[in-house]
Amino acid sequence: MVKYNLRKDKYNYINAFWQKSDSNEIINVYNPSDGSVLGEIINSTYTDVDLAIKAAKDALIGWERSSKEYRINYLEKFLKEYEKRIKEIGFIISLELGYPLKDVEKDQADMINQILTNLHILKEFEFENKNKNHTKIYEPYGVCGLITPWNYPIYTILRKLIFALGAGCTVILKPAELTPFSALIIAEIIDEIKLPKGVFNLINGYGKDCGNYLSQHKDIDLISFTGSIEVGKKIITNSANSIKKVILELGGKSPLILCNDMDFKNIPKIAKNFLLNTSQVCTVKSRIYVDQRIYSRVVKQFKKEFNKSILDKFNKNPTIGPLISQLQKNKVTDFIKSAEKEGAKVWQSSVNVPTDGYFVRPTIITNLNNKMRVVQKEIFGPVLCIIPFKTIDEALEFANDSEYGLSASVQTNDLVLAKSISRNLQAGTITINNSHTNRNNPKMGFKQSGLGYENGLEGLLEYLKIKVIYW
Repeated sequence: MVKYNLRKDKYNYINAFWQKSDSNEIINVYNPSDGSVLGEIINSTYTDVDLAIKAAKDALIGWERSSKEYRINYLEKFLKEYEKRIKEIGFIISLELGYPLKDVEKDQADMINQILTNLHILKEFEFENKNKNHTKIYEPYGVCGLITPWNYPIYTILRKLIFALGAGCTVILKPAELTPFSALIIAEIIDEIKLPKGVFNLINGYGKDCGNYLSQHKDIDLISFTGSIEVGKKIITNSANSIKKVILELGGKSPLILCNDMDFKNIPKIAKNFLLNTSQVCTVKSRIYVDQRIYSRVVKQFKKEFNKSILDKFNKNPTIGPLISQLQKNKVTDFIKSAEKEGAKVWQSSVNVPTDGYFVRPTIITNLNNKMRVVQKEIFGPVLCIIPFKTIDEALEFANDSEYGLSASVQTNDLVLAKSISRNLQAGTITINNSHTNRNNPKMGFKQSGLGYENGLEGLLEYLKIKVIYW
């Protein structure tokens, strides 16, 4: 059991107090490594949500009128407390997600750097710009509902929360019910730094209940959601009645184009990145389009890399952990079976699989056409589709033939060609070879992969309204 948080398993954090819900509906939280019950949370009632929203609304006037320096001071206190508990938070993430502990420890360093980057952006930003005959004022958007996913339970919270609070907004956080305990530590840190009451609130519960009610509530001014396209569309519908602002980071089915002159030494890293977090990553490159001249060699190399994988519990130094739930395992297995029925060839690695938990062997699917379900839909599991192409134009046609547009990548030694391909790919973030993204730049999705921005100055601006006063 997650002993750190069980004392608050029936509680929400509302108006700077741990408040017990009147709900009798319990949600079991499972350990994906073995299927055992880690702990319990409550499925909050609409009354709980109303209380949290009222607290945030009442706190808004004082918080939005505070100075930038005042708000940043609290956020810096938050960072200090977060750093004190970083190992505990990492352990909890590994426990509830099944994410290998060594990978979480690396991610935690990235999270600290993301907080520092966002704080720097806040410090440099001018909330009021005076000109000869007018003043431009950036004001907080208001009361924000933050609905976050389970696959990166803390990272997605922090990149929303720092900008929302720094902008002067008040917040109601609804974390994923599959990974709630790490989010509860965030609330404990907020409580520790004595953030003014009502500025931050946390409610637990099912997305279909609490999240759905939150997104349609008239007193919510902005919803920031990370998750599936289907839920994103529901949030847009819910938000229409009160014309609230919506920021969406939705699904992905990201392509990777491997050109004939690619460096084969990069394949081990490509394979490792694909399997990170058991491929439960919205930007994972799960569609690989390969020049037909090197296709057989590429497939052989990926099989070799996948057979090096170690599947095990998070604390036993595996390279791959379990999927998040039995439901997700069933979904991934169904995709594999449907591909076989459509005539595709399925290869699975020969690695040992633990008898307990929600594990799936790394899988490669070939003999595909671009219209097959396994190619077109997001799987969120270690299933890699590899398809040959004849020309670069054909590769671009395949890559862009998708309802998604979150990210894409190219591998070639010809930088001129790589940049040309990148300009023609329909995605918000493009990487060439093994390049890295920059935290100062925004992240956004094209097509049905999202609305609005996360990270960068553009990410901060999402939580602000512009008022112009002329004279």
